[in-house]
Amino acid sequence: MNAYQKRVLLALFVFGTAASTFAQNNAAAAIDKGKRENMSSRETNVEVMRKLFRAVEDHDEQSVFGLYQLDVEFHWPPSLPYGGSGRGLRATGPTWGETWAVLQPTEAERRMDPRFVAASDNEVVVLWHQRGRSSKGERFDGEVLGLYQLREGRLARAQMFYFDTAAVNNFLAGALTPEWREKSRVLFAQLQQLPENRALLLRQSYWKLLTMGPEQWRHELRSGRFANVFSNDERALLEKLLSLGDAQMK
Repeated sequence: MNAYQKRVLLALFVFGTAASTFAQNNAAAAIDKGKRENMSSRETNVEVMRKLFRAVEDHDEQSVFGLYQLDVEFHWPPSLPYGGSGRGLRATGPTWGETWAVLQPTEAERRMDPRFVAASDNEVVVLWHQRGRSSKGERFDGEVLGLYQLREGRLARAQMFYFDTAAVNNFLAGALTPEWREKSRVLFAQLQQLPENRALLLRQSYWKLLTMGPEQWRHELRSGRFANVFSNDERALLEKLLSLGDAQMK
């Protein structure tokens, strides 16, 4: 075999190896794409709810609202302070978040430990924990069963069933004083009177700042970043809401 023939054979070998690798990569990419495309709607729904619970635990309101349909419905047991039904992103009364936020000062209370019980093409059933801690150190840990309806990859309807609503009400009655409830109602009513986009932005910032200590959130609130986003009145409202939470936990 002369030198020319050797070069030809080497070129054919290299080309064949490259072609084989290219074909294998294409095949792997096609399989991966097929898996994504063939992912069942129930698997997709479970993943959406997994992300939603994680965002709620992290007080990541921006991600939470991004996983809601604009006409999302919430249905809570009527006997609870935030009970009843509501539709849309704009709250019209006391909400679950407003009620429990000040009673969940650490990750331990915010942890929901969701367990995905069942899923269909448009619904997911989740068993999760409702936790809280009062200023006196009393703790609550109760189970909740949630039925969640999804549409086009976003939450469209949520209905929650507490195993013991009497225990929830007893804990909240001892943890939240009537004075606190009234002040909270007044402040959140002011928030709800803002234009929808501003109210959502303030609510997102409120939840995020609640995860910080008083000194840290006061520093953040007075920083240039917040001054450039919120008006003086909006920042004053945020400070009153956060201070109310701090006073509740003392």
